[in-house]
Amino acid sequence: MKFDGRMTVEIRSDGPIRLLAVDYMSDSKMRGYASVDRDRVFEPKPLSFGCSCSGSRALAVLRRISATEIEDFVVDGEIEVICQFCNRRQVFTPEEVLASEEGERRDH
Repeated sequence: MKFDGRMTVEIRSDGPIRLLAVDYMSDSKMRGYASVDRDRVFEPKPLSFGCSCSGSRALAVLRRISATEIEDFVVDGEIEVICQFCNRRQVFTPEEVLASEEGERRDH
């Protein structure tokens, strides 16, 4: 598909950004325009990453898996859990996972 020309996308809102327009030309140039209500734009805040993973949360998830299935997760006597968001590694023994904590253990 070949595009020869110009495409304009215009978005109107009653929020702090009242108008957002983007022009795309066939020679791969793009321009954008925005109309902002300065009284409704918040002060910038510093960004920081924070993950809510924890050993107790990982253990609670593991304890929902049947004892038979838990055996499939054991490698060299350990069960490893790696958070998909922050890559934090947590290691548990099968005994920790299979121990009942306030009735959380649900064997299927």
